[in-house]
Amino acid sequence: PVKCKRVNWWDFKPVMEFCQKRYGSAHGAHATPSEVAVTWFVHPHAIKDVEMAPKVAPWGRYTDAESYRAAFPDGRIGSDPSLADPKDGERLIALSVEGLIEDFRKFEAA
Repeated sequence: PVKCKRVNWWDFKPVMEFCQKRYGSAHGAHATPSEVAVTWFVHPHAIKDVEMAPKVAPWGRYTDAESYRAAFPDGRIGSDPSLADPKDGERLIALSVEGLIEDFRKFEAA
């Protein structure tokens, strides 16, 4: 039999603790500074400075792709990606790797 488990890089407690400490309520739920920081660390050529208004995106609900685009035209939900830093991305990846290794060992032992 095959056992599978899905996890995201942000699913580990130390990752989210870092995000909350570093970004606070401006971390948001989509297009977050942590997502941008990880991307910038892996792809430094993609770093760019973009002015966003409002600085912290609004929160809200959506039902499908069309309502999402209408509610969040720039893709952000509650986030301020201008807080991103590639050094954060490096740290976030390291925290995620530690969490993934620990999680895998527990999964393998179960």
